[in-house]
Amino acid sequence: MNIKRITIPLILFAAASSAFAATYLRDVIIPEADWNGEDAWLDATTLDSIITPPTSSDNVRVWFGITNITETAVANNISMQAGEDKTGEIPTLNVSANLTLADSFYLENGDLNISAGTTTINGGTNDFGMNSGTLTLSGTSETKANKFNFGDNGVANSGAITVNVSDSAKMTATTLANGFGFGVNARTQDVVVNVSDNAALTGRLKVGIGDNDKKYTYSAAATVNISGNATVSTDYINLYRNATLNVSGEAVVTASADARLGDMNHLNSASSATQASVTFSDSSRLNVNGGGSNGVMIFNGATVTFEDNSVLNVNRNVWVGKTWQDVFSSGHLILKDNVQTYSGANLVLLGENSTVELYGSGIKPLGTNAYNFKNLGASAYREQMGGTIKYIADADGISQLKVDIIVPIDVDSETGYNILLDFTNFVLEGGETKQMAIISSNSSANVINAYDLYQDDLITVVMANEADYYSIYADGKTLYIDYTSAIIPEPSTYAVLFGAIALAFVGYRRRK
Repeated sequence: MNIKRITIPLILFAAASSAFAATYLRDVIIPEADWNGEDAWLDATTLDSIITPPTSSDNVRVWFGITNITETAVANNISMQAGEDKTGEIPTLNVSANLTLADSFYLENGDLNISAGTTTINGGTNDFGMNSGTLTLSGTSETKANKFNFGDNGVANSGAITVNVSDSAKMTATTLANGFGFGVNARTQDVVVNVSDNAALTGRLKVGIGDNDKKYTYSAAATVNISGNATVSTDYINLYRNATLNVSGEAVVTASADARLGDMNHLNSASSATQASVTFSDSSRLNVNGGGSNGVMIFNGATVTFEDNSVLNVNRNVWVGKTWQDVFSSGHLILKDNVQTYSGANLVLLGENSTVELYGSGIKPLGTNAYNFKNLGASAYREQMGGTIKYIADADGISQLKVDIIVPIDVDSETGYNILLDFTNFVLEGGETKQMAIISSNSSANVINAYDLYQDDLITVVMANEADYYSIYADGKTLYIDYTSAIIPEPSTYAVLFGAIALAFVGYRRRK
């Protein structure tokens, strides 16, 4: 008769006190016939038939004394912990086959590596919960759960949470709206998530400290890095306190509804801890498909940067300074380094501290689209409109903001946006003039002239040299600036002048 030996630690939780009741370590010799087939060797009923379970009032959690799952397996739940007092040996579990759990998977102070097969968690309170430790998904594996909750649940623990998803691995929320909570319930432990290569995440993306209880000081931060050819498919992107989202390479993030880029739960907070940061670089891309009511919202001091040929593709609104609750705060949108943009709706600038910043002369519409944004401003929110559009020139000048319709400034009530043109880095030959379009409208004639959009008191120009000069004017559809450098003699002119002075000096000496 074939015999298998397994060491099974049982960690018992008393239901009433939520504390450990006892720890049982058993070295059990199990006949082959009692395993009920290889596919059931982690089945909870098999374990119960071999070891007498505690009373039904106790909650039994088991982490198995194994390090590798290489064949199809099923289990009730797996809780990876470092012993009753949390000081024991840190468990490691490597999964390279299909694994199905009826309840939940809980990882604390352990290393879980899934490299192949499909790991499916079918239910439970947390489904896939992670308090600390390292989760590594690689190869062709797919990990599926109703929701993923990666945070310390408000408990001040040491260490950090690290999630690495690489190769062609997938992490999938079977209920899209539940999705991923990266650091949402963390108080003191940082959460770092790295999604690279051809990996894919599917589910609502929630990043940062989302607990709305202000009694505690939350020092934890959550950072999500998406790179390579990785993809994220979600309905909503929700950012909270201390959230950082970095997207680079050819990575693509697609939201079928809204991208809420700011601290959702603590509106209008001036604390620096609430200021979310989002950066899309290289050729990465954000698609917001407009299934929600807003599109992209940048608020509560958040800074969102698109640089290095990245793409902002939105077919609804881009609100800078507005939340989905119609609360107006501040936000910052930065476009630079040959960024491509497209929006089929509005660019709305709200809040006096909000900014849209365009760096350099290479910002352009996406593909063959004729404009960047459809409306600049929105009449329904005219009284709240404010903020500044900043153009920061490179050596070749500025990029024009192309729009379809311009909703005008209400001059009488002194609302609307200001324009700042910074030509500090602009380079022209002495005496040369260059004409640049600031804002152009593709279809609305006379809208700029009719509302005096180019009034001097709404436009500030920072010149490269004090002696430079400029003029601002409009032709009905386009607002222009003619910038002229100061007339500075060329080097050849200096040579002629110095030569003349030298000859005059020689003549003077001879006359002496």
